[in-house]
Amino acid sequence: SLLGNVALSSLVLSFALLRQSAQPGPLAAQFQAYWLRSLIQAVACSELAKRSGGFTMAQCIAKVLEQEMQRNPRIFVFGEDIEDPKGDVFSTTRGLSTHFPSRVRNSPLAEGTIIGSAVGRAILGDLPVPCIQFVDFMGPGLNQLFNEVTTFYWRSTGQWNCPMVIMAPYGAYLPGLGPWHSQTNEAIYAHIPGLHV
Repeated sequence: SLLGNVALSSLVLSFALLRQSAQPGPLAAQFQAYWLRSLIQAVACSELAKRSGGFTMAQCIAKVLEQEMQRNPRIFVFGEDIEDPKGDVFSTTRGLSTHFPSRVRNSPLAEGTIIGSAVGRAILGDLPVPCIQFVDFMGPGLNQLFNEVTTFYWRSTGQWNCPMVIMAPYGAYLPGLGPWHSQTNEAIYAHIPGLHV
């Protein structure tokens, strides 16, 4: 599906950003690498989707996570209810804890701790993928996000990076859940310098 391909492209773009940010280079070269890899992956997924009858967005995200974890042993995924058998609310991590048992871990329901731990892993060389169950719950993690993740590069005058991909689904989930599982507040994050949404 088009939506699945867009999701795949976005996630691949994020991982390309992670790979590049570990070794900063000229901005133009970085953007070229992001777009080239995204284009190649999106075309590949599009062709596979046509042959298989299509992928959901969750399936595309799961596929990219698995491919990138096979490719890069520095990727560490952790968050709320992501280990098997559940594999998070939308099954995007299902099977990963079986294939990569030391690199996919459940965390406490503590968003500030999840993002803060990701900061520590990132500055020590890992490529963390912290998973917040729903973006609605990101509030306790905002201090770490606003004051650590997005400012690390500038506070260190370009000597340190804090690369990570934060997975936090947004939008409607089930009827009747009201404001706690259905917020679409991505605009807040899109206006934070240093964050790519």
